Amino acid sequence: GIFEEDHPIVKYINQVVANLIRHPNVATYWQKPPKIYVLKEDKESTGFALPDGTIVLSLKMLDLVQTEDELAFLLSHEMIHIQHKHAEETLQKLRSGQMWVKEYLGSPRLHEYEADLTPVVTMLSQAGYHPLAGSTFFESLKKTFPDSWSEQHGGLEDRRLNILSLRYILDLQGIRHIQRPVDPEWKERLSQELANIPKDTHFGERKKRL
Repeated sequence: GIFEEDHPIVKYINQVVANLIRHPNVATYWQKPPKIYVLKEDKESTGFALPDGTIVLSLKMLDLVQTEDELAFLLSHEMIHIQHKHAEETLQKLRSGQMWVKEYLGSPRLHEYEADLTPVVTMLSQAGYHPLAGSTFFESLKKTFPDSWSEQHGGLEDRRLNILSLRYILDLQGIRHIQRPVDPEWKERLSQELANIPKDTHFGERKKRL
């Protein structure tokens, strides 16, 4: 199941989304904010965007976030997937036979790199967040994801360094150098909900079958 829209965990996420789409350049596309689904029973670090414009996140993925800037990066990353129609492009090519296995492994990597780097330039600092927050978020991801995950999504260290490399072309003057922490009550609520997930949950197996 998913948490209701008025749940404190979802409300805080929606506040960050509202900050991201407030800038006129971003609001041109996001006249309506994306729908946020936070999964109740998933103990894995899950995050993805659906073709209909929905962002799906697990409690475990959200628990990796240490600052509001990192949360903004995570959300903007998924928003770029939606904005650039990455899921539709992959599905269309697979259905039409235009994409083979090697291309299937390579294409999502390009999509991930694009979703990593675009918010650095176009969304984060405009919303008052540190544009390089993704680099610290990837530090946390590296401790969680196995090396095999990199085959389709690209190496996490490479992706972290790609973001950091943009500091040479960004105007960082006037940008806060310290990221703001996430709301402590939100973080505590995440921990409580994670602890409430039954140990024998079969959500992971159901997700694989999907």
